[in-house]
Amino acid sequence: MFKKLKFRNLTIGRKYGVMLIIIFLFIATSTTIVSTLIINMGSNIDELDRRGERTADMMEMGSLIRGKSIRIVSYINYPEPALIDEYEERSERFNELQSEIASSMRSDEQRELFNQIIENDEELNDMFLNKIVPAVNDGDLTGANTYGGLANVLRSDTVILLEELSETVKEEQREAITVAYSSQELMLIIQITSMAASIIIGSLLVIFISRAVSRNLNRVVEVSNRIANGDLSVEEISYKGNDEIGQLAKSMNTMRNSLRKIIQQVSDVSETVSSQSEELTQSVN
Repeated sequence: MFKKLKFRNLTIGRKYGVMLIIIFLFIATSTTIVSTLIINMGSNIDELDRRGERTADMMEMGSLIRGKSIRIVSYINYPEPALIDEYEERSERFNELQSEIASSMRSDEQRELFNQIIENDEELNDMFLNKIVPAVNDGDLTGANTYGGLANVLRSDTVILLEELSETVKEEQREAITVAYSSQELMLIIQITSMAASIIIGSLLVIFISRAVSRNLNRVVEVSNRIANGDLSVEEISYKGNDEIGQLAKSMNTMRNSLRKIIQQVSDVSETVSSQSEELTQSVN
């Protein structure tokens, strides 16, 4: 079975078919690699979008912290209930953003910064609602201003932490952009390499198969011409293979041997007839 599967036993058409299959497999492999890189690049682009959204959310959180700090100062100077409502609206929005980006904190550094930001915000809320507001309502402006100063420090620290956290996300963005560019360059290299390799391998296979077919076919033609000219002393065609040329070579060898046998038989008969003719002639005389 395995002998039948040898390349030289394949028909000429199948040999060229094998060549095409090899080229197609090579192209399919390179296409698979490029497709994988394209998918990964798409994932990187999606990740860039998400990181951009995270950066925007962090900037908004910084603005909300500043807005809450402004309401604290305003409430100490002008204690109006509307300022508390505005503060709570910003706190609610801050909590929404906090929930949205909490799961996107990947590194230990990011999680540590994020947790510190949340603790500062909770402390700021507690200081305003449970200390500053009661102090202002009780007329304790000194205590309220003291707490207001502490709130201002918390605001500054929190904004700095948000900027640091945002910088780590921006660094990830830069790394993702670098990876995307590298993937793009790699895809271009693979495409060019696969095209060049397909052309080179295809050309070499065509040359190899064509030369093998042409050389063996020329040998068969040469032997057939010599037999046609009556030269039966030509050697048998030695060709190991069961393709069209191998079958033609076997037929040519069979014809050569058959003709030699026929001629030998004719020669033997001729000698017999000649001998008998001589005998008859001698007997007559």
